[in-house]
Amino acid sequence: MNLRDGEIIATMLEDRGLSISDTLSEADIIIVNTCAVRERAVERALGRIKQLAGIKASRPGVIIAVGGCIAQTESDRILREAPFVDIVFGTRKITNLPDMIEKILTNCTERVLDIGEGDVYQEELVGYRFSPISAFISVMRGCNRFCSYCIVPYARGREVYRPEGDILKEAIVLTERGYKEITLIGQNVNAWREGKRGFGNLLERVADETGVFFLRFITSHPANLTDEIIEQFSVNKSLAPSIHLPLQAGSDRILKRMKRGYTIDYYKGLIDRLRKVCPHITITTDIMVGFPGEEEEDFELTLRAVEEIGFDGAYTFKYSPRVLTDASRMPEQVPEEVRLERLRRLIEKVQEVGLERNKMRVGTLCKALIEGNAKRGGLKGRLGSNQVIVLAGDAKVGDIVEVRVKEASYWTLKGEIVKGS
Repeated sequence: MNLRDGEIIATMLEDRGLSISDTLSEADIIIVNTCAVRERAVERALGRIKQLAGIKASRPGVIIAVGGCIAQTESDRILREAPFVDIVFGTRKITNLPDMIEKILTNCTERVLDIGEGDVYQEELVGYRFSPISAFISVMRGCNRFCSYCIVPYARGREVYRPEGDILKEAIVLTERGYKEITLIGQNVNAWREGKRGFGNLLERVADETGVFFLRFITSHPANLTDEIIEQFSVNKSLAPSIHLPLQAGSDRILKRMKRGYTIDYYKGLIDRLRKVCPHITITTDIMVGFPGEEEEDFELTLRAVEEIGFDGAYTFKYSPRVLTDASRMPEQVPEEVRLERLRRLIEKVQEVGLERNKMRVGTLCKALIEGNAKRGGLKGRLGSNQVIVLAGDAKVGDIVEVRVKEASYWTLKGEIVKGS
């Protein structure tokens, strides 16, 4: 979502006559778009912002703006720790940024702070893109779930759904321009709806209207993963065989404290149905350790769930308290050293299971989208399973090629091009 916000910002400023600079030293305007989902992300963002103090001191005319979730939830902290920042804009005020910059340039004000509510869902139809072959299309923003650890509803607001017609129009234009991969995005993407039409209907329409080679979506909430969406993995030829479905914990007691709205058995049932309609589907997840009140028994249940479900990969985190959330006020905070030790054990288990899953792909034939050159030689491709594969052979960016998987590690597959598209 932040990447797409960055594209929208770039589009608006290019429309005002600006161009993107390759280096900070050449930039007249520097924009930092932030994430607040984990404490580590907040500290990294604030550290990066503070590094800009030297640039501001040497070139006072440079405009420095900070947006995103930290700007929305901790604007006072930004202004206190980085008083040289000129603009702080909230997650629902992105489209106002050009006017904020204009106010600074015309000496109408010394500083702009705008973190208020936005009136309508605004989204650029096409605009600037970071990639020439893969594109994000935002279909909704915000979240109504209010999981007890999550800052997203406070930073991004309640769910707002983009009209289906606008989504389809953007998807059609992108495929006409040669994009081979489209990812529908939203904080709770599979909650999208328009009247009686749900996200499963949207997946079907996008595929039918565009014929895009790879259609993906992220991020899903298990409680919104309907049978209609699951069925799309069986009948939708464009829908890539991969899904990211956050589990967060394998203990029903902890899931309840997290206010996730499902049990581990319900989650496993979703996995069973996904693999029944699409046996080769790749399933990745998010898992958190050290949530307030988590006992060793709860953590062991999470390790067991990882092994029993057989995730292909996982983003793993230690719990960090977030301002405004219910969990930050819970008294049973797990000691930092315990969180770190559990995270280490979880990573080991995730990588052990994921490696075995990857080894099962060795010898198989599949399609890959060429994204560019690999860092250590060869080509970098992406499979329908969303896994990166390093390839031997000749192809250019945007080519769709048939490949054979020859080696597997947890992080990367290696293979060779059998034939081009």
